[in-house]
Amino acid sequence: VSGNSAALFSNTGAWTQDTGTLVLTLGTGLSLLSTSDTVFTLDLLNPNAPRQAVTAMVSASGNKPLAQQKLSSAVLGGSATWLTRSVGESDNVADFDNTLTFTIKPNVALPAG
Repeated sequence: VSGNSAALFSNTGAWTQDTGTLVLTLGTGLSLLSTSDTVFTLDLLNPNAPRQAVTAMVSASGNKPLAQQKLSSAVLGGSATWLTRSVGESDNVADFDNTLTFTIKPNVALPAG
């Protein structure tokens, strides 16, 4: 994890290949703020052959959980939700390095835990 907001997260994420799930954990005593975007990047290597695109999702668990939503969705509703949620990539060519950039912002502060 790198980028402007990388310091908010613990050193490593937990990747589950079978489900395509990456779990990032906030550092002890830190929060995702509702007053600014949280921007971070993940560097990876694209597969050596083209594949079907996937829809990136975001959710939060802990003291103030947020339901899973598409990162590109613009639907905002009720109580706790994501005001900003997007993902982009630097390159989609097979077997090339690729940097995924995530931008998220909740409408309430999300403390660790």
